Amino acid sequence: MVVPKKKSKNPRMCLVCRRHDVPANFIRVVRRPDGTVVVDDSGRVNGRGAYLCPSSRCVQTAFRQKRLDKALKVRVPEDVYLRLLERVKGLEDSDDA
Repeated sequence: MVVPKKKSKNPRMCLVCRRHDVPANFIRVVRRPDGTVVVDDSGRVNGRGAYLCPSSRCVQTAFRQKRLDKALKVRVPEDVYLRLLERVKGLEDSDDA
């Protein structure tokens, strides 16, 4: 008898470090159909999405190498990167406490 493999719940990959994990463990950035770029807190915003690890290293590398621009196929405003960096720093600080 063949035992089917268990599928994980839609694994995603970080744009920078290429780590695979479930979407809940990443930060999702979305290009909406109207072309605006937003950080998706709910995971349900309609549009083209890209995933980043919640680490300052991955966010800074994504900014330097324009990884989000390439993945979302649009120029990502600098304020989106700044919001991402603030969020990640807050997460890292709460982990240290």
